[in-house]
Amino acid sequence: MRICVLTASLSTVRGSKPGKNVQLQENEIRGLCLKSREIFLSQPILLELEAPLKICGDIHGQYYDLLRLFEYGGFPPESNYLFLGDYVDRGKQSLETICLLLAYKIKYPENFFLLRGNHECASINRIYGFYDECLSPDLQSMEQIRRIMRPTDVPDQGLLCDLLWSDPDKDVLGWGENDRGVSFTFGAEVVAKFLHKHDLDLICRAHQVVEDGYEFFAKRQLVTLFSAPNYCGEFDNAGAMMSVDETLMCSFQGVTRRPKVAPTRRMSRFLKHFTVVGDDYHTWNVNYKKWENEEEEEEPAPTSAEGEGSAVGTDAEAGPVPTPKPALDFRNRLRKLFSSHRFQVVIICLVILDALLVLAELLLDLKIIEPDEKDYAVKAFHYMSFAILVFFMVEIFFKIFVFRLEFFHHKFEILDAVVVVVSFVLDLILLFKKHQFEALGLLILLRLWRVARIINGIIISVKTRSERQILRLKQINIQLATKIQHLEFSCSEKYQLLEPGPVPPLGILFL
Repeated sequence: MRICVLTASLSTVRGSKPGKNVQLQENEIRGLCLKSREIFLSQPILLELEAPLKICGDIHGQYYDLLRLFEYGGFPPESNYLFLGDYVDRGKQSLETICLLLAYKIKYPENFFLLRGNHECASINRIYGFYDECLSPDLQSMEQIRRIMRPTDVPDQGLLCDLLWSDPDKDVLGWGENDRGVSFTFGAEVVAKFLHKHDLDLICRAHQVVEDGYEFFAKRQLVTLFSAPNYCGEFDNAGAMMSVDETLMCSFQGVTRRPKVAPTRRMSRFLKHFTVVGDDYHTWNVNYKKWENEEEEEEPAPTSAEGEGSAVGTDAEAGPVPTPKPALDFRNRLRKLFSSHRFQVVIICLVILDALLVLAELLLDLKIIEPDEKDYAVKAFHYMSFAILVFFMVEIFFKIFVFRLEFFHHKFEILDAVVVVVSFVLDLILLFKKHQFEALGLLILLRLWRVARIINGIIISVKTRSERQILRLKQINIQLATKIQHLEFSCSEKYQLLEPGPVPPLGILFL
């Protein structure tokens, strides 16, 4: 397996619009998993790393933000990295994310380190939660971590469960029950005792969304890192990376928030059709997920100076300037234009306008609406409709030029092209012949077919978004139901403890 070629392939999308996928072969992914497994098992489960080091929190499949982190901190082996887990789920490019991380682990095993998060578990990949790297009431010595056997699944309780699921809580003294029904919560004094006992200065954890990308706890003795900005598109959070230099001075580099998508841009996704729409529902659904990233504005990658400032120690060092994006040739510019939401909206408006013009011609021809004496209105409508058809003919020509054989793989594309060409020929005939009622009837039918297809696309897109929202609500409902079950079980245990035993008979003293 050629790791250098694979890492280069995974990095080819740098500078591209977010959402562009990397084509990976099944044997390449399998090879990454097998080779990285050997390396993970050959290294200790408890890592003792030397500075300098850059530490990153959750990624959650936000592949382009992972590339931005490397642009800020330096691509391996320029810098040493430690990732705190949760590489997959939630984001739209989990496969590319985990493949790039595993490739770097294989290529630089002594410079690139990956910890396991609670999302690196088959039974929990779809559940949102929290985890901590080093705290458990069962943890008495670091040897307990070293003795954990690998590979292993995450149990429901015990040391391994607590390492992944215990949460800090400023309102808790000592150890407390976790509202999620698994593991524990811990307070500031637990952190202080843990650090003192094991001769440590700072606990670095992840898996909790924090607004600025990093957040301190217990008088700066614990820091939470989150490296995925605008998490899942639902949070307005920044991402952060922590750097530790040779003197163990910690500093933070921020990954700036992406601008929110305007409502008009979000609604325009409902109107996607033609080339980017597949021929069946499954293909359409796959494309729809990709559009959410494709439709974001291409913003120039910010330099690290635009990130968050340092919170501890010295100011964050300025990262390298991102590589400028290569200029697009004429063909790729046209491809970008045909896939843009603005072009789609323009096409849809023209299709609807064209249908209305032909319908108006038909009404005037049938005398339903009384035309003027010299038929100026009919001629105006006809020439406007013909001009729109000329535009559509040019569009088809350039689409064939851009997409070539790919254009003919979509049956709806071919049908649209046939409709446009037939309509163009009929309109050309009507320019020289008057009162061709049959031709007008055929023209309106052809136009209405295209309008019906647009309406169908809008219905499918709205249905898809609604189904995704329903699925998200169902997942939240399942999580809440699980919480309720755990709380009910916990309450029943407490009630049993509080139930009084048999009351002994009272002695009465008579004087």
